[in-house]
Amino acid sequence: LLAISLISCSDSPPPESTQLQVPSEFIIRSLDVLSFETRQHNLLLQQQLVQLQKAVNRFVSLPTETTYSEAQRQWIETHLHYVTASTLLMASDASETQALVFHLDAWPILPGFLDSLPDYPDSGIINDITVEVIVPVIREQHGITDPGEVSLGLHALEYFLWGRQLADFQGESEAARRRRALLQIQAAQLLEDSTALIEQQKAVQQNLREASHDEIMLMLLHALDGQLTRSFEEVNLALDAEHAHAYQSGQVWQTISQRLKGVKALLDSPINLVSILEPLDAEESVLVLENVSALLEDLDRQIRQQQDLNSHEVPLRLSMLTHSTEHFLILANTAKVTE
Repeated sequence: LLAISLISCSDSPPPESTQLQVPSEFIIRSLDVLSFETRQHNLLLQQQLVQLQKAVNRFVSLPTETTYSEAQRQWIETHLHYVTASTLLMASDASETQALVFHLDAWPILPGFLDSLPDYPDSGIINDITVEVIVPVIREQHGITDPGEVSLGLHALEYFLWGRQLADFQGESEAARRRRALLQIQAAQLLEDSTALIEQQKAVQQNLREASHDEIMLMLLHALDGQLTRSFEEVNLALDAEHAHAYQSGQVWQTISQRLKGVKALLDSPINLVSILEPLDAEESVLVLENVSALLEDLDRQIRQQQDLNSHEVPLRLSMLTHSTEHFLILANTAKVTE
């Protein structure tokens, strides 16, 4: 196993006589940079989603090996941009943010909810002609009785681009026509739902400007903790292929690496949350950044070398990091922000 830097931390806040102090300038600077980075990444995501919609429409108009491969390549690029943008999400209203994310990035999915399975040739929306393939109906079907009943989002589209055969989209059978129609709806709704999420995030960040520096600090640290927790959950699911994030496209570990790149950007350059962590616990802030950087480097090397990543080492290292961010949240709750 690769060497792991151990993080030793206490879950007890410091006594009042040694109250920790965090300069407000660090908090405001991180928020300013986060706002800028969010705008930039959201713009890039929108551009990628437009390209994805175009690629899907080209495929639907002319289902060939070439247009199928082009749509697959564009999906991979778009999904990685989405993962990067999602690491910057702030949630003043967690339920509203989760609802929007569910429309964009719901997974795992139940393939049989969408289309036929070998043992169930008549299953899915595609084969149920009582379900119209139109926007209002497909939106209503999304998560209708179970979170795995996914009809919209990146991973419903991923299923059709990798989980089916090219021949399934060719010809004029009822099933082929419905598949092509559903693909077009999914691509168009991705763009619409991402716009809604971007507008919601603008409102969240505007509200943050009106919050106290203490509240901003906690929101920023909760965002960091949330992304590390999400990474930990994704790694654990990666050990169970059919529940892994982006498993149909073979992008499981690339997706995890992309999220960790976003975590590193939160901690280090450009957002620099480590400047807020350092006054809380200088030694631990160094360890956190070192461990994220080392984990990301090891992960990317193993991906490049196509090594087996299905071990418990990565979950262990991420578990330690999530414990550390919880430690910082405890300290932040009792720290004083100074002007």
